[in-house]
Amino acid sequence: MKTPSALLSALLAGPLIAASLGGCKSAEAPKAGTPEVIVETVVRRNIAIEATYPAQTMGSREVEVRPRLTGILLKRSYQEGHPVNEGQPLYQIDPAEFRTALDQAESQYAQQKAVLDKARRDLARVEPLLKEKAVAQKDVDDARSAMEQAQAALLTAQANVTKARLNLDYTRVASPVSGIASLSLMSEGSLVNGPSSLLTKVVQIDPMYVMFSLPEREKLYFERKRAAGMLDLPHKAPLEVQLTLADGTVYPVSGRLNFSDTLISTSTGTLQLRAELPNAKAQLMPGQFVKVTVKGIEAKDAIVIPQKAVGTSSQGQFVYVVGKDGVARSRPVETAGTQGDRFFISKGLEAGDQVVVEGLAKVRADKPVKLVAADQPAKPATAAR
Repeated sequence: MKTPSALLSALLAGPLIAASLGGCKSAEAPKAGTPEVIVETVVRRNIAIEATYPAQTMGSREVEVRPRLTGILLKRSYQEGHPVNEGQPLYQIDPAEFRTALDQAESQYAQQKAVLDKARRDLARVEPLLKEKAVAQKDVDDARSAMEQAQAALLTAQANVTKARLNLDYTRVASPVSGIASLSLMSEGSLVNGPSSLLTKVVQIDPMYVMFSLPEREKLYFERKRAAGMLDLPHKAPLEVQLTLADGTVYPVSGRLNFSDTLISTSTGTLQLRAELPNAKAQLMPGQFVKVTVKGIEAKDAIVIPQKAVGTSSQGQFVYVVGKDGVARSRPVETAGTQGDRFFISKGLEAGDQVVVEGLAKVRADKPVKLVAADQPAKPATAAR
C-alpha cells in the first residue's frame, strides 16, 4: 500500500533491491540443521515515486444564479439536479412592467428624434440668411445650440431605450455556465429582490477539480532533496494524478496537477494543491472524499527492500545481511516510507548487500545460513544436535 506523505519523504531513500538468486556460496559447507533462507541483492536504481494524499472533489466552476431585477418570479424552466447548458433559461420574471418601460423609452426616443429633425431644419434655414445679413449672428448661434441640445437629448433617449431593452432581457434568467443546476431556492410567485436574492447554483463538473494539501515539512524536504539532485521531476509537463474513490475503486481517467498555492496556511501548516481531471461521464460529483496519488516523481539511486525483510527490536529496525562467509549478521537500518510492499531504506544498506527476505524466523545472528534460489521454498528449520 502506498503511503502518501511519507512517500515524498521517502523520495530519496536509496536503492532498489533486485530479487536475485541468493546462491552465493558460503566459505565452508553448511552443517546439518543450518537454516535455509532466500536473499535479495541490493541494486541501486531510479524508482518512480507515488505519493498519496486525502482529497476532496469540487466543481471547476461553482456559480450562484441571481436575478438582476426586482420583480415577481413567474416560472422555473429547468429540472433540479439535471444538466443545463450555458445560456439556457432557468427562470422567468414577470416582464410586463419592463415591457411597458421599453415602450415608453422608445416613444421618448421618437419624440427627441423629431425635435432634432426640426432643429436641423431651423439651422439650415437661418445660416444662408446670415450671409445676406437678413438675420443676426445670435439667431444662427441660437439655432445651432438648439440643434446640439436636441442631439444630446436624442443620445440620452437612445441610452434609455438600450437600458429598458436590457431590463426586459434580464427578466429571463439564464445559466451562466454549463453544469448541474442545484435545488431552486425560490418558488414561483415569490418576489425577488435583485442580486440579493439567490435563486440556485450551477456547478460545472467537467473538468472536475480535486483539492488536497501538502504538509509544509514535506514540501521543504522535497525541495531540499530535489536541490541535492536526489529527486527528478518533469520539467515541462505537469505531474500526473490518479484518484481512488471511497470504495477503493480507481477512477479510470488520470488528471494533471494544475495549481499550487503561493502561501502556507497559518491554521493547518499545509500548502494547498489542486488537480484537474476529465469527468465527461459525470462519474465524479462535488464534495466526494477521495485519495489522490501524485505520479511522475523519480527517486535517484534509491534502495527498497521487501517489508517482510525488516525486523524490529528494542534498538530499532534491522535486517539480516549474509556475508561471503555464509554468516547472517544483524544490521540496523532506517526506513523512509514505503512503495507498495517494500520499504525505502535511507541508511544501513549498500549496493551488493545480500539481505534475507525469506526464513527470518529461523535465522540466528552471527550463525551460518544456507542460501536457496528464490523459486525454491526454504525447508523448515531442524533442531541442532
